[in-house]
Amino acid sequence: MKNNNFNIQRIGIYITVLITLLSCQNKDQKNQNFEIESENIGTNKWKDSLTNMYGISNFTDKLLVKKGQIDTISMSNQNIITLSWVMEDSSKLVFADDVKDIKINAQNASFGNGVIIDASGKNGKDGENGKDGLSRSETGNCATGESGKNGENGKDRLHGKYLNINMEISKIGSLKILSNGGAGGNGGKGGNGMNGTKGDCGSMCNGGNGGNSGKGGKGGNGGNAGNVEIQYKFSTTGTVGAITVETKGGKFGQGGKSGLPGKKGGRKRCPLGVENRKEGKDGKNGGTNGNGIKGKDGIYTPIKI
Repeated sequence: MKNNNFNIQRIGIYITVLITLLSCQNKDQKNQNFEIESENIGTNKWKDSLTNMYGISNFTDKLLVKKGQIDTISMSNQNIITLSWVMEDSSKLVFADDVKDIKINAQNASFGNGVIIDASGKNGKDGENGKDGLSRSETGNCATGESGKNGENGKDRLHGKYLNINMEISKIGSLKILSNGGAGGNGGKGGNGMNGTKGDCGSMCNGGNGGNSGKGGKGGNGGNAGNVEIQYKFSTTGTVGAITVETKGGKFGQGGKSGLPGKKGGRKRCPLGVENRKEGKDGKNGGTNGNGIKGKDGIYTPIKI
């Protein structure tokens, strides 16, 4: 009877130990599931907080620009939130003309060597040159030379874009970020004035005046640079010195030069009894409308978080 009681006690102990082990295993499993779930919750909270901050954004697991490749970000993708941002060696990221403000948020960012992010404005186009006045062969004697046409003004440029980057950097080779203003277009050259033709005894007219030269077109204005803000931290050894940023105002366009004024028509010695014909006057220089205005420099703000 005593042996039976002892066996029952031993069985009870085994059952208690087994229940305890199973309980610990379930607890560990629950803890493991909670950690995975908390990771997902953390990612979602990160996305939600950035969406609330920046409005509608584009979520992507990975933003990849391959080696030597140039990718363009369109207006519909100008606000990006990504888990992984990778730009391989000699890759480049540019932005469509209609994009004004760019925001990129990356939980993990990796940059190779020779990487460029270019948010600069495009250069303005040069103005067309003015046409010359009619040639002498198309006018008769005593004719005033036709004036040259004015050069077209250079086109204004596009401004650099506002760029806001928030990232944790795991690898960096060399990264260059540009948000310069575009250069203004140069003014077109004024057209040349044509020469006046000489006087004529038969027509009793004096030499024609030279045509005035066309005025050079005004240079276009340079674009303002965009402001660049970078909030960063390193998940590995690195320095922000590997990042070069340019925010220079665009150069002004040069005013176009004046064309050459036409020369006066010469005098004419007439036969006896007929009054000699006088020479005309040289054409005037049209001048220029002047240079454009240089764009303003932007501001670069690095913030270590």
